[in-house]
Amino acid sequence: MQDYKFIFSPKKINFDLLAVGIILFSFLLRLGIILSGQINLYYDEAQYWDWSRSLDWSYYSKGPLIAYFIWFWTKIFGPTELGIRFGACLNLTILQSLIYFGLKKICSQKTHSTSYLPLIALIIATTTPLFLVTGILMTTDNLLVLCYSFALFFLYFYLQTPKNKYLIGILISLILGTLAKYTMLIFIPLSLFVCFKYQKKQTLKLTLTLLLGGTIGLLPILIWNIKYNFVGIKHVLYRGSLAGNKAKEFFRPWHFPEFLASQIGVLTPWYFFLLFKAWFNNNTQIFLKPQEYTFCKTFFWPIWLAFTALSFHTKVEANWPALSYVPALIILAISFLQLKLKWQKIVFTCGAITFILFHSIVFIPMPGKLDVLQRMRGYEQIGHYIKQLKQTQFKNPNKVFIISDSYGITSELSFYVPGQQRAFCVNFGRKQNQYDIWLSPKNKIGWDAIFVTKGIEKNIPPLLKKMFKRVLRPIIFHSTHKNKPGQVVSIIICYEYNGFWPLPKNKTY
Repeated sequence: MQDYKFIFSPKKINFDLLAVGIILFSFLLRLGIILSGQINLYYDEAQYWDWSRSLDWSYYSKGPLIAYFIWFWTKIFGPTELGIRFGACLNLTILQSLIYFGLKKICSQKTHSTSYLPLIALIIATTTPLFLVTGILMTTDNLLVLCYSFALFFLYFYLQTPKNKYLIGILISLILGTLAKYTMLIFIPLSLFVCFKYQKKQTLKLTLTLLLGGTIGLLPILIWNIKYNFVGIKHVLYRGSLAGNKAKEFFRPWHFPEFLASQIGVLTPWYFFLLFKAWFNNNTQIFLKPQEYTFCKTFFWPIWLAFTALSFHTKVEANWPALSYVPALIILAISFLQLKLKWQKIVFTCGAITFILFHSIVFIPMPGKLDVLQRMRGYEQIGHYIKQLKQTQFKNPNKVFIISDSYGITSELSFYVPGQQRAFCVNFGRKQNQYDIWLSPKNKIGWDAIFVTKGIEKNIPPLLKKMFKRVLRPIIFHSTHKNKPGQVVSIIICYEYNGFWPLPKNKTY
């Protein structure tokens, strides 16, 4: 086999030290961004934190793992942005270490050229927006990708050397991954396919392990769904347009271009091109054994094609196919190594620029619609303004509750209004969410309230008028955060709640 060259020489640079340096340096950068407070919590992060204050078997849209995970770290760092996000920062560090040292163990028995692949895969993961975002924002994808990656490595090692310790690793990874996000369950049929193809004798033991892991992972979710009329399962079906009105029209191809653009964006154009070039390049296979190449294909193509097909039916979020890119890292690394040194340097430079921009964009003012971080700014100021209103506009500030008509604003207010009193989420015809599972403010009859809705709303919602004796005209509040524009909200002061809490005629999930 041809001996490929790499821009870094192992004779001049210790790859292990370089890898550890990359991992630690990127960890410190992410931690620095979190501590800088340049961005407030994303609304999903705030919602998951609110979940962690009411630990349960499961929740409306996700499994329970993220709530327990945030609960753990906030016990250490308090109910702060650091407490919520530190776990995300640490988990990406663990994932980076797994990618490098896991692949190093796999490649140690191969040719000289393959010794470059662990470092290349680490560099790619460290310079790809898909993975970078999960290292700062505490979302379910952070936990899912980590659990899935561990499961893949345990499965690979089990197929090479069938030992019970790898089965235990698969079992734990599957349980935790399922508790993080239902997408983890796709690991079960793909694993069985690979095992049946190359290790038929081990299929029974693996099948029992996978069934046990899937059952344990799903059990608390199922218990919760039975209690609440399967709203979580309904949500998943509605979210994928597999139920409800959107399911009636099957072919909606106008979503596909947006999906494709999102995948190019989360991978970057150069990595996206290299990945798909590699899949159709026969030379890619010379670095891997047939079963290893099949392993990568099995855990990439079915997932990626499934979401691609779904994009012809409904809107597919950019992060949904994230699991497919974990086994693709080795294919990407091979494709990178096959480039001439000149092109390696160009791609490496592009990755370095992406890395620098990602970690500096929070400090750079961006104009108008280019400011993608505006949605994560201003909530802290809004919270303090609401506290000010409570103290100046009401006779008894201790008998004022907060309400919104969206789960995002509700969760942000629950976190950022001083005192962190849980806000309520009223339903004026929106989709259901976790706040509908929790209690309404029916025990607060006679209390006053502050209603907050996103954007500029000059009219008072008719149902809001029915809830209170007196409602004032909206206050339009343009928030800022560290001298950068933040969210614009409309705030309505309400007096004397009468106990009416609207329920939608037609439930949507």
